[in-house]
Amino acid sequence: MSTTSTHTGPTDPDSVQDLTTDELDDLIWDIAVGRPTRVVLDTPKKRARYIAVSRRIREAVSERQPSGAVE
Repeated sequence: MSTTSTHTGPTDPDSVQDLTTDELDDLIWDIAVGRPTRVVLDTPKKRARYIAVSRRIREAVSERQPSGAVE
């Protein structure tokens, strides 16, 4: 009988790796200029951060534009 563990990573969600400062900078820039991100979103925490940053950038842009403005 094999005793090899099939566990592939931490089970505590807070211990899952988040974005580094450089990755966060790249992510913000990519979202702001409207191109696909270069950052590897390989953990649930990184994907959640991407969604939060995207939402905040959209909110900031919409606050700066008058509601009836032509783009």
